[in-house]
Amino acid sequence: MSTRATIFTLIALAGIALLIMRIPVAQGPSATITSFDDCIAAGYPVGESYPRQCFVPGGDSFTEDIQTGAAYENAAPGDIAVDSPENGATVGGEFSVTGSARGSWYHEGSFLVELRTTDGLRLGAGSANAQGDWMTDDLVPFRADIVAAQEHRGPALLVLWKANPSDLPENDAALTVPVVIGE
Repeated sequence: MSTRATIFTLIALAGIALLIMRIPVAQGPSATITSFDDCIAAGYPVGESYPRQCFVPGGDSFTEDIQTGAAYENAAPGDIAVDSPENGATVGGEFSVTGSARGSWYHEGSFLVELRTTDGLRLGAGSANAQGDWMTDDLVPFRADIVAAQEHRGPALLVLWKANPSDLPENDAALTVPVVIGE
């Protein structure tokens, strides 16, 4: 082979190598999927387990994070407490919520209680009514009767909203209690 042909071949190979290095390497689906929520958003299949699992082609899977205890948003345990149902308790399609809340949680003696799926879909709601004089700073017992309007079985969230007649976001507060809707 002549020197000219050898140089041409080397230049051609170097050019091909540069092109290969510049072409982005296609990454597998798990390279961009880093959580259960990412997996769901990408449309991958979800197993019917508890907690749910989402499966990415190639073998990766992501497990749903399940809230296991009460969560307070702009509130503290001394502001509101639920006696029944307890965290993680199994409830039916109709059940009562009892507990106590500071008088400041009520407006005209009541506040909203919602039952939601873990994805945020509203299943039902009720009004928690004071079982005593609510115009106090002390804890006042309440009771709310909840009926799930939609057929749902499995994990759900009970959300107790502080009454906020001003609708100002800075006055919002809530207590979220995980429950399981059973038969």
